[in-house]
Amino acid sequence: MSSGNPEKSQIRVDLSTSNLVGNEIKESYEVHKRLLEDEAKLQTIQAVVQECIDVYKRGNKILVAGNGGSSADALHMGGEILCRFKKDRPPLPIRVLTTNISTITAIANDYGYEYIFSRQIEAEGVPGDIFIGLTTSGKSLNIHKALEICKNKNIMTVILTGSQGAEISSACDYSVIVPSHNTPRIQECHLLILHTICLGIEEAIFS
Repeated sequence: MSSGNPEKSQIRVDLSTSNLVGNEIKESYEVHKRLLEDEAKLQTIQAVVQECIDVYKRGNKILVAGNGGSSADALHMGGEILCRFKKDRPPLPIRVLTTNISTITAIANDYGYEYIFSRQIEAEGVPGDIFIGLTTSGKSLNIHKALEICKNKNIMTVILTGSQGAEISSACDYSVIVPSHNTPRIQECHLLILHTICLGIEEAIFS
């Protein structure tokens, strides 16, 4: 059956000649490789893993947040921590600050979008917790505001960002700057780091 638009039906990308798939995988591999070869970044990730382990050993929790795709990564981590990662074990508390749409829209409407995370941390964060903020650009105002509240409440802070995130990195306890300006590549590395944190927690607490 005709699509009704012959010209549009002729438009297609020849993947065999463009190598779109191969280029994407190669680019992702190269960013991961640069991360792997940066000893300082690996040591920072290891330190973050240990801090998260210590959080649960003293009975505290992780708070995690991000916008857009980073919000999805925060939700992903929430499922891995609360349910399970690789082991059958008791659930662990984690507060994903992107889940309650009524709360988020109320705060955004009454106070401004930049306060959607900080307001929740003000209510639920306690000293000894740890906040993990995901921002590929480093410019997310709501993550910046969250860091301010965490500092006031003695909550440790971790930022996962990209090459443009030098400014926000100076405002937290730990930061991992993925060596890329490309948002998908940054997010892929962020998810790897979050999975590493989940694995470290399970191995340390439930081994």
